[in-house]
Amino acid sequence: MCSDDLTRLNLTVVSVPGGGESGIGDYTNELITELSKITTETINLPLDSNNPFKFARCALRAGQTDADVIHIQHEYGLFGVGSVMSWVFFPLLYFMAALHDISVVVTYHEALNKNLVTQPLKRLKQQYIMLLNMCITFNSEHVVFLSETSAEKLTSSVEMNSYSVLSHGVNLSKETELTKDEAKRNFGYDSTDVVISEPGYIEPRKGNDIILKLAKQLPKFEFLIAGGPPNEDYTEYAEQIQEQAPANVQITGRLPPNRFHQSFVASDLIVLPYRNTKQKGIVNSLNQSGIFNRCATYSTPTITSRLDHFCAIEQQWDCIITCKFNNTKTSSHLIEDTISSESRRAELSTKIREYAQENSFKKVGRQHTDIYRSVVGSK
Repeated sequence: MCSDDLTRLNLTVVSVPGGGESGIGDYTNELITELSKITTETINLPLDSNNPFKFARCALRAGQTDADVIHIQHEYGLFGVGSVMSWVFFPLLYFMAALHDISVVVTYHEALNKNLVTQPLKRLKQQYIMLLNMCITFNSEHVVFLSETSAEKLTSSVEMNSYSVLSHGVNLSKETELTKDEAKRNFGYDSTDVVISEPGYIEPRKGNDIILKLAKQLPKFEFLIAGGPPNEDYTEYAEQIQEQAPANVQITGRLPPNRFHQSFVASDLIVLPYRNTKQKGIVNSLNQSGIFNRCATYSTPTITSRLDHFCAIEQQWDCIITCKFNNTKTSSHLIEDTISSESRRAELSTKIREYAQENSFKKVGRQHTDIYRSVVGSK
């Protein structure tokens, strides 16, 4: 294939639906938008399924397209309980890809290794994770990681043919053009109210309970949790957050995309008190954050927890403030100081806008195009 003839490059993307149903699905849609010179087809994985026949049909369908490249948007939880459906999907997909001379690229949205496994049966689970990662990467021509953090987790334990670390990407196109005052009114606030938000799903690793503690420490500010539980597994936690919320906390539940975007505009400050949590026998740690990239889209000043991914962004771009939320008094003072300093928030807004420009989906789309061209050209 001529490297300049991109119109002849056919791409099949295997992912999940977007439209606010999944962050990975939204990411996929935004990426595809920037691949305008490539003919793309999207095949959706079966959601919340442990039916091997559904995953087999998905693999067969992907392998029978006219694709030059199949690009899988991977997250362990998309492949059933314990990611067991991976053992159905990936071997069959790789067989079909080899049969039809199709290159395979995999993006890891989350990365696990043996160091993130907890008791019980720790040794057995360590072996399982290692074999699972080998199953996913063994026959892929190229692997994409969305942060150095996730790349380090995988490359330290599993060999792979070729890989890249790319930015998650920031969508520079705003979905809502409301003013801050208009957006505040849509959530029932006055223009003079100070609104501190945490947009996104309600689940323990997002630290929504920390938002409640901060709200109690800062009763003169309004707090907005713009989201709901991602699935039934987190319904009980979400109900606890609702029951324990003080009067200055509004919890919206899951929102349609346009209204969700309005929450970023309405915010004077966004706080992301994310943390590592133990869930289902593994340590669930942050590799990248679609919510942070939405903050960048709307140039919203942001304070995050001091996780590796956020610390790397702070060190390189100085566009966020990181802090430890284990001391609520200290973190609430930091929030109050940031709110009271209009110049500091303006500086954060300017710098996160610079981050957005340098990490745009347009740039990420070009990088993906180069990868597709490379893996096809190497055959």
